[in-house]
Amino acid sequence: MKIPDSKEGRRGLKTSQGKEKISSRPLAGRLYFRRLKRGLLIGLLLAYLIPIALLILFFDYRFNATVRESSELQLAAVAENRRNTIDLFMQKRIVNIFNLFHLRNFTLTPSQEEMNSYLSYLVQADNGFVDIGFFNPRGIQVGYAGPYPHLLGKDYSDEEWYRELISRSQSYVVTDLYLGLRLKPHFTIGIKQLIEGRHYVIRTSLDPDKLNTFLQMTSRGKSVEGYLINQEGLYQAVDPEFGRLLERAVFVPSPDEKHDVA
Repeated sequence: MKIPDSKEGRRGLKTSQGKEKISSRPLAGRLYFRRLKRGLLIGLLLAYLIPIALLILFFDYRFNATVRESSELQLAAVAENRRNTIDLFMQKRIVNIFNLFHLRNFTLTPSQEEMNSYLSYLVQADNGFVDIGFFNPRGIQVGYAGPYPHLLGKDYSDEEWYRELISRSQSYVVTDLYLGLRLKPHFTIGIKQLIEGRHYVIRTSLDPDKLNTFLQMTSRGKSVEGYLINQEGLYQAVDPEFGRLLERAVFVPSPDEKHDVA
């Protein structure tokens, strides 16, 4: 039996190992190019998608900011319009009261019949007037007509609105909503007139529900709900379904801003 030469065996072994190395090189190349292709695709996708995503985010932010700014401007315009409407509403009532001093039958010592006629005159101008009072220079209500006759003869000289009216140069005052001696929410409009060197005052009260009705009528057809608050953030005129008078409002604008939007 012939034993194979060890050199030939080693040569055969090397030849088979060389073939394995040669056959493994194309596989490694294919894996390399496959990874390279995948990396290029991912890089291209990122190069396209990242700028597009950034643009989408930017335009979405700008769109939302523009919509909000437009909404704020619209609400500010509506609020300014409402403010002007309320100012005009109050100015007309002030003129109505001023006219009482210039009636033919006006007297510094009005009878009950004359006070009733004054109230009728005001109610014909606007049914929001609740009552009327006439004050002598000492702040005593010497004439009254309305649903609270017990107020006749009351001393108002220490009431905040009366002291403010007498001390200021302006000839009228419009109060915030308050309870007062009648313990019921109302606005007070006070008018003073200098007669023979002494101040006489006519005071009327307004029903806040009438003011709220007026506001609702002026906003009919608009897609916003409006209410009136004072500087302390208390409701002065509000829909009963939304809040109650003299309650703190859900949104209180900054006192330093002419307009504020939540």
